[in-house]
Amino acid sequence: MSQIITNAFASYWQTCLATQAPVVLDEFVLANIPGLDPDAPINPDGALPPAGQIVHRHQVDQRGRINNDAVAYTIVMDTTLGDFEFNAMYLINKATGMVAMIVHKGSETKLKTDPLSGQVGNSLVKSMLMEYDRASEATVTNVDASTWQIDYAARLRGMDDDLRLQALQFFGPATFYGDGFKLVNEAGVYKVQPGVAYVGGLRAQLDEVQKISPGAKPVGLWLDIYRAGSLLDAWVNHFTLTLSVADKADYTDGNGYRHHLAKVAIINSDGSVIDLRRKRTIELSGDVTGKGILEDAQGVNIVVEIKTGSHRHPWSELDNVPTQATRWPNWGEVTDKPALAIEGHSHDYLDLKNLDWNVQSDKFMTGSAQAPKGSGSTQFLNWISWGHNGGSKYRHTLFSPTTAIYQLWYGFKANASDTTSPSTNARIYHTYDKPTLAELGAAAASHSHPWGQISGIPAYASRWPSWGEVSGKPGTMPPSGHTHPASQGNADIVGSGWGQVGTYCFATCIVSTGGNKGPGYAIAGSSLRAANSEDGSPGIGSALPGTWKLVGAIKGGGNNDQNTSLWIRTK
Repeated sequence: MSQIITNAFASYWQTCLATQAPVVLDEFVLANIPGLDPDAPINPDGALPPAGQIVHRHQVDQRGRINNDAVAYTIVMDTTLGDFEFNAMYLINKATGMVAMIVHKGSETKLKTDPLSGQVGNSLVKSMLMEYDRASEATVTNVDASTWQIDYAARLRGMDDDLRLQALQFFGPATFYGDGFKLVNEAGVYKVQPGVAYVGGLRAQLDEVQKISPGAKPVGLWLDIYRAGSLLDAWVNHFTLTLSVADKADYTDGNGYRHHLAKVAIINSDGSVIDLRRKRTIELSGDVTGKGILEDAQGVNIVVEIKTGSHRHPWSELDNVPTQATRWPNWGEVTDKPALAIEGHSHDYLDLKNLDWNVQSDKFMTGSAQAPKGSGSTQFLNWISWGHNGGSKYRHTLFSPTTAIYQLWYGFKANASDTTSPSTNARIYHTYDKPTLAELGAAAASHSHPWGQISGIPAYASRWPSWGEVSGKPGTMPPSGHTHPASQGNADIVGSGWGQVGTYCFATCIVSTGGNKGPGYAIAGSSLRAANSEDGSPGIGSALPGTWKLVGAIKGGGNNDQNTSLWIRTK
């Protein structure tokens, strides 16, 4: 490396001393000079290189007093600057472009962080030391460089790492909130949902949906996060989402930044997604209530309260079961037994309680009696009568008027003495004695009606439809096979017309056809004239309309009679 203070600065400095103006050097210019030898002497009259070789300009961030005759100028380039290479530095007065100091050095690369490509940027601090008589006084630099050129990086890294370890103890290696960083497959489009996560004690916040495009599957999705920044700015967490088939682990990159990784999801061969995010939320389900407390990153203490009456065990898991819970008791073990009557005993009919029958005449009776009125017969197999004692007696009789026991009638009569036949009878129908259709007033299951008995007949069932009422009619109706006489097929010609498409004409071709032509040769009617077969004239009358096709043949020579033949109009 070589460096020099230029003659231009010496002249500038003398002018500042004479005018008592401060020396102002306020900009660094970085350049990449092809073929530069960093150890070769530098011309003290050198100026800035061509614009095409200048790669970056940077305002001086700080200057400090080394001693009364030396002042240091410093710039800090963070990870937002790049990409470029430089091998020469110039300290200048920005307003005038005056070059005060030149440094030639080995080539150095400055990179910026690019989340899309995964490139991690670097931070550079560059200083140039100007030594000349009363330099600090000439530049009005009173701040000792030792107060700001101290390396606080170690202390700051220690503070950052202390905070990271505290977060790591609370959140664990990786914790995701809600749907944060959840990978979903929406119709073949893979989207990572916005949200918050902590990985390795560093907080990552995705503010909007991010699409990813997996190649070969299965493949894992990883969240890669690290903390970086410049000396003059606040350090922040940087993260990327990367796809990898192989498992990944925490690592340190080439710039010394420690990266922490967490596997977010797996995309299977069939495109389905397995969610691997670890959530901090604890959910309790079933017949319990309680709360989860995150004690540290290693485990969880859960306080659980069992709901009353909700706990269950199968019978086989019970022990010390009392005898009375294992079987039915025998007679001797039953306590407070009632006084029971002996098995064989009887009761007089009149001793029965809560009966609503008259004890003298309202018992059940069976036997023959006068045929019930209106039964149509004096014969019946049996009858049963019973009465109700409610001020006057009601006699109800169930009987069969014929020898057919399946036919039952019910008769009843209400009077004081109840000695006559029932005056009202009703037949009881049942499975074996069904009523006839006439008795029901019903028609047979299979029957018919004349048209005159039909009501509510719809219009379409009472007449043929008109043309407008027919639905689904075809748009066109091609005629079926038929014929026409010639007079109908050529009506326009019969009506004295000529020259229509499809008509013939004997005509002469009046233009050169370039040789003989046969059937199928087509030509515009403007090249044809109506002709006869006797002379070699070029035809009679004006040109023909449309386009015509040759039906015969012509030689195509110079004789008109050899160019005359039969033609048919095609267009």
